[in-house]
Amino acid sequence: MRKAAWRLMIKIMPREVARFVQSRFGELKISEARYEDRLSEADEHYPKYLNYLQNILCMY
Repeated sequence: MRKAAWRLMIKIMPREVARFVQSRFGELKISEARYEDRLSEADEHYPKYLNYLQNILCMY
């Protein structure tokens, strides 16, 4: 499921934000200040991702 979500997420949001959302912190290597920026970016992009999922599910 995580891999499927990853493939859909990177269509909607930047890869770094998708890594953050999936808690791939080992791949991020970000500072505490940058963490706050990623959190804001995730807050912005995640609703778009959910809308994208909803549109895909409505097709079937």
